Amino acid sequence: MMTDMKNSNNNHDSSTISAAETSSLEVDSCTTSTAGGRRVNTNPSRHFYLSPHTFWMQRWEALVVTTVIFTSALEVFIAVLDSRVLGLWVFVYLCDFIFIIDIVLRFFVGYMKNGILISDVRLIRKHYLRTTFIPDIVSVLPLGLIVLAKPGIQVADGFVTTLTNIVPKLAQYRCMNRLLRVYRIESYFEMKESKLGTNTVAIRTIKYTTYAGLSIHFLACFWYLLSCSGRHGDTIPTCDNGTWAAQLEPSSYISEKSTLDAYIVSLYWAVATTTSTGYGDISAITQEEKAYSIVAMLLGIGVFYGVILGGMASMMTNFDSQRARYTHRLNVIKENLRDLRVKDEMYLLVVGYYEYLWVRKKGVTDDSMFNKLPLTFHAEVSLSANKYILDKAPMFQNLSEGFLRMLSLEIKPSLYLPNQMIAMRNEICHTMFFIHRGEAEVLSPEDDETSITRLRHGRLFGEVNLIFSMPRTNGIRASAHCDLMVLDRADLQNVLHHYPEVAKKLQQIAEERCDAAGLLEDRAKAGEGVIPASKSMKRLSIISAQVSKLSAKLTGKHEVQAVDALNIEEAGSEWVTVHRGTCRSRIEKQIESVKRTFSKCILMPNSRFAKYWERLVLLLTLIIVMVYPYVASFSASKVRSSSLQNTGSIPLLTCCYIMDFILFCDIFVRLRTAVVTPNGTYKDFKSIRDHYVNSWGFVVDVLAVLPLDLICLYTQDTDDRTIALYRLRLNRLVKYWRILDYFKNLEKDLNVKIGTIRVFKFVINISLLSHWSACFWYIVACITGMCRKDLCPSSDGLQFVLTDPGDSCNEGTWVDQVNATSPFEEYVSALYWAAATMTSTGYGDISAHTTVARFISVVAMLVGLLLYGYCLSSIAATLANSDAPRVGFQEKLFAVQEFMKDHGLSNDLTNRVINYLSLVFRKHRYVKSNLTIPGPMVWNP
Repeated sequence: MMTDMKNSNNNHDSSTISAAETSSLEVDSCTTSTAGGRRVNTNPSRHFYLSPHTFWMQRWEALVVTTVIFTSALEVFIAVLDSRVLGLWVFVYLCDFIFIIDIVLRFFVGYMKNGILISDVRLIRKHYLRTTFIPDIVSVLPLGLIVLAKPGIQVADGFVTTLTNIVPKLAQYRCMNRLLRVYRIESYFEMKESKLGTNTVAIRTIKYTTYAGLSIHFLACFWYLLSCSGRHGDTIPTCDNGTWAAQLEPSSYISEKSTLDAYIVSLYWAVATTTSTGYGDISAITQEEKAYSIVAMLLGIGVFYGVILGGMASMMTNFDSQRARYTHRLNVIKENLRDLRVKDEMYLLVVGYYEYLWVRKKGVTDDSMFNKLPLTFHAEVSLSANKYILDKAPMFQNLSEGFLRMLSLEIKPSLYLPNQMIAMRNEICHTMFFIHRGEAEVLSPEDDETSITRLRHGRLFGEVNLIFSMPRTNGIRASAHCDLMVLDRADLQNVLHHYPEVAKKLQQIAEERCDAAGLLEDRAKAGEGVIPASKSMKRLSIISAQVSKLSAKLTGKHEVQAVDALNIEEAGSEWVTVHRGTCRSRIEKQIESVKRTFSKCILMPNSRFAKYWERLVLLLTLIIVMVYPYVASFSASKVRSSSLQNTGSIPLLTCCYIMDFILFCDIFVRLRTAVVTPNGTYKDFKSIRDHYVNSWGFVVDVLAVLPLDLICLYTQDTDDRTIALYRLRLNRLVKYWRILDYFKNLEKDLNVKIGTIRVFKFVINISLLSHWSACFWYIVACITGMCRKDLCPSSDGLQFVLTDPGDSCNEGTWVDQVNATSPFEEYVSALYWAAATMTSTGYGDISAHTTVARFISVVAMLVGLLLYGYCLSSIAATLANSDAPRVGFQEKLFAVQEFMKDHGLSNDLTNRVINYLSLVFRKHRYVKSNLTIPGPMVWNP
């Protein structure tokens, strides 16, 4: 279809712009098709062009935008703070080289206009020259050559003096022209967001992170510029008196510290200002600084609270809207089933079907996805999606493509729940089934209960039933959630009306297969015709030969099951074989018995032990992620005192190793727990092991139990060994993924109250991150385990002595600001700082004084803002979506009231209409009364 449209457009006069603009809708050169279907070049001078939709061009665009982001950030850093770092210059010039290549490619990259890809090279060049060529070429001009200019022109002394002062400034900002490229960032994200089918959440997250990061970086650099000079050439950075830099202790902090320390100080102020934390330890003094602070505060409110948090709330609302609508519909269905007094078994089946429909397809059925497409396009999509099914059926091989296209439109999806019958034994079936996902089991013909083999995904059965009506020899039941693709005989016959030659061929193929498999007797029972005597005798001879062959091979008593080879494809390859041991010795027999017993020891996920074990591991994980950071920080500060070393460490380590042992056992339990997948339930050890080992969960579980604490044995000092033992055990924190994964799976359940689950999840996450921030905040101040003012080691290092309060072991940290007498009081103070920082309260009584502490504060402020913003956005989205049906009903009710008022209806009639509509809402919750189940669904309880 696209090719035809392109060819028709190319038949017009290429000199007109309208024809040139529609010259191509595909990703290739300007070509057209001849009468024989061969594609030829219609204009050799305009042959080559690049489509922006190809894989490599999209990767190239992402690379260019990445270089633009880094170039913008580094250029400001070099111009303001330090221009002596050679590595930064090399990286910037490398980015310039990439951008120059991109300028050249822009002359050949097509562009979109009114939804059409313009591939005419002449129009592409004209469009680029008129739009972004000038800022692109200016951004790569070598303005850095200004640094080679030397003042010394023989003119008036005043002009020479002025030139002498201006040229160094121009040399300092000689490469700021690279900031002209920032428009590419916005155009790139706009292009990505406008493209349907992309991960909008990920794109917007990266977009907001980029904008926030660049905004904070620019604010920090120019805040530094207001007070201090950078490191350029041989100059030493100096700061003006009476500015914000004079508040630092010592006042020569900028001159004495490195460029990184100076940048982190400015970044610390920028983040504290934009996030509305405002500790107050660094604030504006001059009029220029106060005006700049006002701009920074307004920019922070606009970027963080306006764009980022507003966009986050919008994303969460849109993300949950589909789930809210589906949950609302499901609740109405449940109430209607209860009103109809449906049996509990049928009630669970209906609810289970809708729950599985949500898990698998988010409530959207396959037969409603592509109905809006044109018929030919729909047929092409259906054939591409179902061709592997038709290839599995030998009857449909080597047939015309037109027949297969039309037939693929008749293949319908069908969902079956566990233990639901797909086909009954002895019934006349007219359907072909293909197991797309899930697992089914073939039942014994004797009791219709015993499973004799299993059919996994990718298996096909019942194809001959499309031609002949024959009773099934075995019943088939779904052993797990099954996604089946179904083709009915009536639909096949509708297609065969248009292809009579295919109908004759299928009849012949089916008769040959029935004769070869010996199913003529079944056809006769179903009234399909009389069996010739020769073929009947041939059938008996085949059966006798097979029985004789099996009797000669079998040495023990083995049960032989009959299989309908036409109804079950390659079923013999999945029969359970009986292994006959030689029993050479009693020891070997016992070993084999133990192996069989151990191999059969598989836990089901819904078993009582599996549920209690999961809760135990989650509880221990929550204890570990709370206790281990506290031990590694606050308890480690007391380890140098003899009291804890002799009494407290042994019970503490004992409890820690017991919890580690349970985590180690959890790996073996997961190796023995069945895994539920879309393709069925893995119940054998090999499948469970492969699935678990190849998952990220196995990697995290192994990292959590690695004995990194054994490294402390290489430490000679006893106290240092104990401190290292506590802190090397922090790798157990990665086990926290189990809690996150548990809540993620819990939110997928439609039967839970999503609002309650999310509130509980947010409380745990906020409490845990605040706790971690407090612990790491303390570790930064007391990295050696000594930070108490009144407790310092003696000169021989053998004991601790009381010292003067002014003589601190670790001076200059936030611990000097608090008067804590125990590790618990220090923990409360650290948690107080963490809460004030992450909630953007920022009292300022406890603040950072070192570079590392300021960096930790920056991270805590940003994480706290995003975490609380995410929590509030999720709660707001949940409340908005839960109230959406009522709001929608009220809007329509107001419209009805206005209509009745405009037409002068009586008050009595108006009240009756309103009461009736209100009753309908209470009954059906504003869901249409025709609650039909989407898609084919067969109930055979």
